[in-house]
Parts: sequence; structure tokens; C-alpha cells
Amino acid sequence: MKLAISTLFLKKSQVGGTEYMLKGLLDGLANLEDIELFVFIYLEQIASFSYLLDYHTISLISIPPLFNRFISETIDIPQICHELGIEAVIFPNYFTPPLMAQRLVTFTVIHDLNYLYFPKVVSLLKRWWLRISHHITLKQATAVVAISDFVSNDITTKYQVSPSVNIATIPNPISWHRFTIATPPSHFVPSKFILTVAYQYRHKNLATLVKAFSQLSATCPNIQLVLVGQLTQNIHGIRYDITDDIPTLVAQLNLTHKVIITGYINDRELSWYYHHATVFAFPSIFEGFGMPPVEAMGMGLPVLTTRCTAIPEVTLGLANYVDDPFSVSEWAEKLQMIVESPEQFTPTQDTVNLIRATYNPHTIARQYINLLQSKLNSHSNLRQNMR
Repeated sequence: MKLAISTLFLKKSQVGGTEYMLKGLLDGLANLEDIELFVFIYLEQIASFSYLLDYHTISLISIPPLFNRFISETIDIPQICHELGIEAVIFPNYFTPPLMAQRLVTFTVIHDLNYLYFPKVVSLLKRWWLRISHHITLKQATAVVAISDFVSNDITTKYQVSPSVNIATIPNPISWHRFTIATPPSHFVPSKFILTVAYQYRHKNLATLVKAFSQLSATCPNIQLVLVGQLTQNIHGIRYDITDDIPTLVAQLNLTHKVIITGYINDRELSWYYHHATVFAFPSIFEGFGMPPVEAMGMGLPVLTTRCTAIPEVTLGLANYVDDPFSVSEWAEKLQMIVESPEQFTPTQDTVNLIRATYNPHTIARQYINLLQSKLNSHSNLRQNMR
């Protein structure tokens, strides 16, 4: 099977979980011997993916930058697919070129409908574009991949999707090897700390966590809080003027000496934090998937999170949860329980193994290939019937 995947949506360290989903999927596909994989990529990104050239089944196809990636995917990719005899294309980030599905099997991933829940975070133009792109994808793509049942149900209900539209749930892959090499951070980190990993969007609910930590620090003075994730002003595609200002809140609560805000960090430093944290806290109120708490569970950390949206689904109901995501007192109380007795809340080895196996990149890649093969067979039968 000749399969292509587009990476043209990438803006390094600015697209969050979608970037890591793509890298995990590429890791899984790279190890499948029954496909020949073509990766569409801008020249400036090739160095970041040069490791893929070690696989004899993979070719990197450089795409010249046009006005934006949507034009490149619409104009260049169909032509190259025709020239190379590519049978199917995966678009990992919501946009399907309008004429693509007439020629090839196309799978497009929709990660969430966040813009409908938090419309003020993105501009009116961006909201319009997302709605149009989603509807084009639902009409044109051979199949739409939702990264959780929550997202699948959301797409169906919010867009009143016809039963004839094929929406398949395939979860995000997680490349556990990202965390095998750990590099200590350059700054001082205490021996006991609460870790969270999240971009500073308002729906990540970091303000509630910081306020809860303020209460907790009164009774647990030796614990600190580490906030890992891209700072608001560096996030692509949102209005940061209406997001929570976490550094200012930390200063207002006189927590500057107890809260470490790292900004974006590389995988090696993140690995160190995962290996040394006392507890992982994830207060988000909206996730199409939510990779950080899954990563933390797979690393054997006790995880405290919410029951919101896809989080219970992707954590397999095996994390520790708060009932009210906005309750500062509940967060403070449950964090204290875990900090004082982490061994009682740490996932068992069976749970760690289950999490790692469920989201193994090879397992997830095979789900994509199985779905693609079924669609290729249907596509071939349809062509034969039309002759």
C-alpha cells in the first residue's frame, strides 16, 4: 500500500497535542512493513524528521511553501499523489482538500470542536474557517477520524451528521520512547513537587490549580508546583488577551518562590519531570483527548484530574478524579491526600502496562491501516462497478 501523510500544518512547538499525535503516528507507521509511506513536509521541517530516513519504507517529499498550508495541500498534494501512484492520504489536522476525495482514499483527523465551546478564544474569521473546513471534511473525506468517542459524539450531534458519514474513533498514539532519556532542568527543582503539563489556555483551568496550591502550601510547605507548557503569548492561533495570566496570578498569591513556570521544554527535560514528580495534576475542563494525564499514568505517576469531556475515557477510568473541577478546596484537599501518601494513589503495574499497550504507536498505526485497507477495498469495488 502506498500511503501519504501531510505534516504541513506543523508550526514547531505551537500546535500542542496534534504535533505529538503526528509524531507518534509516524513512529507507528514507520515500523509497518506492509506500507510504503510518503511524508509531505516543508523543507524547513525536514531536519526535525530526518530520523525517518533510517526506515527503508519511508520517503520525505519536500513541498514548496505557498501562501499557506491549505493552498499547498489543495494544489501540490493531489498532483504528487497522482505522479507517485499513492493510494491514500492521512490529513492529521481537520482540513481535507475539496477535490481530493474524488481521486484517493482520504482520512482526516478532527481533534475537537473546542471553538464551539470557547468561541471568544479564537477570532470570528478562525471560527468561520473551522466550521467550513469541518463541513468540507465531513462531506469529502472517505472517513473522519475522531480521537475519542467524546469527539465522535460531539461531531455527530453538533453538526447533525448524517448516518452515512463515516466517523471512526482511533485514539492518539503516545511514543513512550520520548521519555527514556531524561535531562535535569538547568534551574533548581525541589525533591517534592506537583507537576502539570498544559498550554496556558483558559480551559486548561490552571488558575484553579494555582489557587488550590496556594491553600495546600500552607499545610505542606515543602511541596512546590511546576507548570510545564507553552506560554500564552507564544501559542499560535488564539487571542491571548482574554486568557488567564498565570504568572501574574502566581505573583498576586505570593507564590513566586514556590511555583516554577517553565514554558515550552524539550522531551528530555519533560522526561525528567515525569520521572521525579510526586503527583501529576491536570485540571482541564475540556479535552478532545488529553495526552498529558495518559503520559503521566504510563510513567507510573499518581494522577489527579477531572471527569470532564474525554478525560475519563482516555484515562480508562483509572486515574484519581475531582468531582467539581472549579472547587479550589476539593483540589487542595485531594492533592494533600496524594502528596502525603502517594503510594496509595500510584497506578499499579498492570494499569501502567494497560495504558502503554492501549496507546502504543504500533497498535494505533495498525488501526489506521486496517481502516484504510477496508476503505481501499470498497473504493476498488466501487470503481469496478462503475465500469
